[in-house]
Amino acid sequence: MVGKLAVGHVSPMVLNFSRWTIALIIICAISVPQLKKDWPALRRNWLLMLAFGAIGYTAFNGFLYTALKYTSAVNGAIEQGGIPVLIFILNFLLFRIPVSAIQIVGFAIASSAWR
Repeated sequence: MVGKLAVGHVSPMVLNFSRWTIALIIICAISVPQLKKDWPALRRNWLLMLAFGAIGYTAFNGFLYTALKYTSAVNGAIEQGGIPVLIFILNFLLFRIPVSAIQIVGFAIASSAWR
């Protein structure tokens, strides 16, 4: 809904940058111990992680906010809400990874936030 309200007032890329900057600050604040533990692996694979971030987060959200120029906030929310289910399905079809109970709980909590 915020994305739809911002259309015409704020660039999709500025909105995307702001959203992920706030998320990065929060995630870093609560995950410092894990980051310290995993730092050698992160440092070795920084280029890959950068590519994943650029493609997975930046491009997807930039496209989503741009698409909100042409559709309703409800349609944007439906698309966003369907992504976890799509990931569950693709993980199973491509890698035979079953959905765990904690993933279902996380999905249920996230889905209830949209209501």
